[in-house]
Amino acid sequence: MISPERAVRYSRQIAFDTIGKLGQKKLSRAKVAIIGLGGLGSVAAMILARAGVGYLRMIDRDIVEPDNLQRQVLFDESDIGATKSFVSKKRLSAINSGIKIDAICDDLDEKTAKKLLSGVDIILDGTDNMEARMIINAFAVKNKIPYIYGASVRDKGMALAVLPGKTACLKCVFQRVSGLEMDCGRLGVIPTATGLIATIEANEALKIICGFGKTLAGKLFYADLLENRFDVLDVKRNSKCDVCGKKQ
Repeated sequence: MISPERAVRYSRQIAFDTIGKLGQKKLSRAKVAIIGLGGLGSVAAMILARAGVGYLRMIDRDIVEPDNLQRQVLFDESDIGATKSFVSKKRLSAINSGIKIDAICDDLDEKTAKKLLSGVDIILDGTDNMEARMIINAFAVKNKIPYIYGASVRDKGMALAVLPGKTACLKCVFQRVSGLEMDCGRLGVIPTATGLIATIEANEALKIICGFGKTLAGKLFYADLLENRFDVLDVKRNSKCDVCGKKQ
């Protein structure tokens, strides 16, 4: 049962009959890990907290820097020098005290992936490098956890949903890691681009949790905001992929 207070809080979502009371219950029971709390992760976390996702695991090793404030919505000037994960927990707890939030300050690598990413229903990507994304992708595929990829630089961005065993994984799409880095520190990024991709990622999480709509499973969403160009490209699973191929 949804309490009267929660029914009022989420009334606009419940009124959207595609979600309804059943979808709201699913959200309240869902567990999502968000790794990377920058321009993508901070926006996605705020949306999911407001939507009532019952458990959020906030993972980031970094501290808040002055240049983060241009696009990372959970931080303000008073947070400079503080740990992103703990500031995020404080902000999101103030937004929604009815959900559980864990804050983790740690590095992601092949050794820590199990500790950081186990026990959740969805992994949402807010990282800024392909090496980390490939570690997440491999862990998600092996453990059959849906993984939502997102990336943004300059005025552009992309997103993809990976449903292990059913759709192409990130390695199918990007066979080689080298040369794929998109460095917003060097190339720049506008907050509308990160905000858009983070919203797409959060929306994918809502759809997967509630079981409605068409997801980006097997689809790569691409946005070019300067040209007002938006594409959804089909991506096929590679049977020879060393992460999700038939021999795995």
